[in-house]
Amino acid sequence: MPKELNQSQIDDLSFRIKNSVCGVVGVTVKNFWPFSWTVCFILEESHCVISGWYLEKRVLVDVFCCNSEVKSRKLQESLIEFFMPEPTAEIKELKR
Repeated sequence: MPKELNQSQIDDLSFRIKNSVCGVVGVTVKNFWPFSWTVCFILEESHCVISGWYLEKRVLVDVFCCNSEVKSRKLQESLIEFFMPEPTAEIKELKR
């Protein structure tokens, strides 16, 4: 879990989102050093917001997309790989 996001990590996340959801057309990042960060990806068809809390070792992912072809399981696995969580991870998927 990174303390803050650098450009290389943002590019990596953008690539993972593009391959699982849809194209990324804009990115906004705010690092709340040393406690947390938020990155908002504006997608071709909606948004993906990822917030991380370093001290709590938590990540919140909010994805909304009008595309019915979203590969949510692929995105989930890709983000778990990126953040390298502890041996256990709690995943809650909310259908809208």
